[in-house]
Amino acid sequence: MVKVRFVILAMFGFLFTEMAGLNAQSLMIEMKNGILNEAEIGSIQKLSYSVNDLLVSLKNGTINSYGLSAIQKLYFDESTTFVDQVLDKDSSILLYPNPAAGTITVLGMPNGEGFVSVYRPDGQMMLSEPVSSEMITLNITSLNSGIYFVLAKGFTSKFIKL
Repeated sequence: MVKVRFVILAMFGFLFTEMAGLNAQSLMIEMKNGILNEAEIGSIQKLSYSVNDLLVSLKNGTINSYGLSAIQKLYFDESTTFVDQVLDKDSSILLYPNPAAGTITVLGMPNGEGFVSVYRPDGQMMLSEPVSSEMITLNITSLNSGIYFVLAKGFTSKFIKL
């Protein structure tokens, strides 16, 4: 019953924030193991629950599931987000949120073509994922705070890891 109340309060908070026009930009889901997940408010289609999970449905069709018993805190963050775009007349990529703590999303990848890689400023590759869809979400929780570069589809974009 406590879990259901928790989810209902979170959903009302989300709806109130959207309707009141507050400046919250991200839904932050802090897990008991210290991992901080975030979802940009504009990318969320709906919040719901399934038995013991909080379900965050995104507008791109992705559904992220979080075990209610593993959630430490749920809140809205008003941190400044900067979307870094690299555009070309024939192609583009989009990287967000920036700065980021838990995950970054790269949009505009052709399905099944190449890799998305994250590099430190000294050139050391930290992450590399094969392209499996137009949108790729990378877990960056293992990275130290600092500036990183994303190489995708021949373009380089930078982001700050909080």
